[in-house]
Amino acid sequence: MPQNNLLEYIETSESADERDILERIGRDLWGDRWTIRVRHYADGTTRRFIMHSEGRIGSDDHDFDPDARVLERERIWIDVDDQQMYRDRVHVREETETIEDELLPEESDQRRT
Repeated sequence: MPQNNLLEYIETSESADERDILERIGRDLWGDRWTIRVRHYADGTTRRFIMHSEGRIGSDDHDFDPDARVLERERIWIDVDDQQMYRDRVHVREETETIEDELLPEESDQRRT
């Protein structure tokens, strides 16, 4: 992981757009193996982070049960105004269960009723 050289990314970018800077960081660190996640919140704020994973990790490398499917993800997010770059590595174990499933009517169908 490079030093917190966000200022260098900002100064050499065509724009100070957070997404553009995250793309450059991702390409520099991981080539074409990254994704940008965007979260929009009800209060109007938006958070973006770039994420990379090498895939599933072995059972000796995590604290979940041995049969769990666990991914290690590295995430980076920036604060352009404060000129700070943050990084973390997390172990992710995702389990989902569908409790309800329904087909929603198309918008044009709803207008007719």
